[in-house]
Amino acid sequence: MAKVADTASGAFATKEYDVIDVWKQMNTCCLSSRRLILEPEEVVLVDSNPCCTSTKRAPYGEIGAVEKGNVLCCVGISMPMTGSGEAAQPISPGCGCSEALVNEIVEELKKRIQARGDQGQIQRTEQTQQLVQQALGQVAHLNVKIDLIMKELKIQPPPAMVVMDAP
Repeated sequence: MAKVADTASGAFATKEYDVIDVWKQMNTCCLSSRRLILEPEEVVLVDSNPCCTSTKRAPYGEIGAVEKGNVLCCVGISMPMTGSGEAAQPISPGCGCSEALVNEIVEELKKRIQARGDQGQIQRTEQTQQLVQQALGQVAHLNVKIDLIMKELKIQPPPAMVVMDAP
């Protein structure tokens, strides 16, 4: 499995998990597969069996809550991609006892949702504003230098630009 890349800059590496449960494998004579792929910008759930392949995609910013759930002694991951209401089936890898794997997936999904959702968007906007302020400061500093050079060379400044309103 791939490690998460530079999370400070918001760049995530792709991670893939085999999340098929034992019961589904037994029902299809081990011919089914279920993969959860955490791509840099979206999560992909791929269900395959001998008859068809189903792929569900969702951007992290649109996923809502991701929770670790318990049903009797089994642990699983509940999230909007797995269905809603009675049709909701949590993702329970293996025989349902893979608590460490479930914890890892839930933690990774929450990190990505936080970085790509509303909170991440606000943080990126604030970073962009800081960069704009730095650029404006550098431009002002360059203007001062240009004015000093023009004064030293005795060059007259050009006339001020007139901005006209649009009709």
